[in-house]
Amino acid sequence: MHNAQAPLPLRPLKVIMEEEMPPIDWLVEPLIAQGDRVMVFGEFGSFKSWGLLDLGLHLAHGRDWLGTFPIGRARRVLYVDEEMAERLLRRRVTRLTKAMGLSDPFPDFRALSRNRVQLAPDGVKDLLVALAASGFDPEVVIIETFRRVFEGDESSAKEVAAFWRGVEPIVSKGITLIISHHMRKSGRRANWKPGQTRDRISGSTDLLAGVDDALSFERKARDAFIVEHVKCREEEEVKPFVVTFIEDGRQGPVSLRKDGGPSELVRREGQADRAARLIEDFLISCPDQTAATHQILEKEDEWGVSSTTLERVLGTLTKSGRLQQPGRGTYGLADASADRAPDSPHPSPSYREDGEGGSPPPSPPNPSDLPSTVPSDPVMTEGVEGMEHVA
Repeated sequence: MHNAQAPLPLRPLKVIMEEEMPPIDWLVEPLIAQGDRVMVFGEFGSFKSWGLLDLGLHLAHGRDWLGTFPIGRARRVLYVDEEMAERLLRRRVTRLTKAMGLSDPFPDFRALSRNRVQLAPDGVKDLLVALAASGFDPEVVIIETFRRVFEGDESSAKEVAAFWRGVEPIVSKGITLIISHHMRKSGRRANWKPGQTRDRISGSTDLLAGVDDALSFERKARDAFIVEHVKCREEEEVKPFVVTFIEDGRQGPVSLRKDGGPSELVRREGQADRAARLIEDFLISCPDQTAATHQILEKEDEWGVSSTTLERVLGTLTKSGRLQQPGRGTYGLADASADRAPDSPHPSPSYREDGEGGSPPPSPPNPSDLPSTVPSDPVMTEGVEGMEHVA
């Protein structure tokens, strides 16, 4: 709040027109600027947690996010998760870090799990005092989720506006505050169109009015989601893009990769069916019907299928039980008892109740509720309390 006794910082027109503006200090160029308030929102099971953890780790290491968006330098990152249990959080961090192939995997990244952090005014003060006592001065604070740290009615414009005023002590220190939130379901889901997600954030419109930047995550395939750059105060919003979720086995490394625009998702789903057939035909011709990952990926030019698509399809075939992994970095055809049809009532061989890897027992959804480009089988991914079941 401005001190009534102090002069106002008025800018004459001449200064506005002639004074050179300092360059934007981008956190993630051109999505998020340093010191901004940011909201990342999406439906349950839309890879929000994976995406935010991946972002936090790339910021801490100074690595370009999704292999595309520049991160100028390493930042000190505090990741606060008020939903995920510590065991699951640590497992995810480990899998994401392994995929980054780092020589020094221990940067300035700190995590809190279920520490009962609240971002009411007193809670903000307590958090800053506790951080000072811990000797950690973050440049970025990532919060999962808004509902766990907000005391009030998210549908109340007055209470939401008060929340944004309450976090000002964090932002005034130059800290970027990134908070995740939920998105209302769209009812009958149709093929994706840009601009649909802005009005689907759960709660008051002041949730978006109070932020500088906003990203929405919307899942459109079992291993892919669309990111829409809903708001950016510093620059024009980036066009929507597809992110692919890539995992090497149920305990192996996990990475996220930008994979073109929404139209590319439609094209690649057609390629996926062809790639699945080529992979299975190739394995049939191999000794013991088994091949190393690199042997399959080396076929990309011969088959006319990108290595990204081949990696994605290998994961899909493994989760569905059509392929198995006899060893690290190898794939083979599943035996007859495991090679079940997609609508089998049994889970795939690698499925485990904690949601790490494998596919759960399918319950086929109504095809009319899904976009034409999305496989109609369910998928299990890790989430709050260990799993998220997404149809």
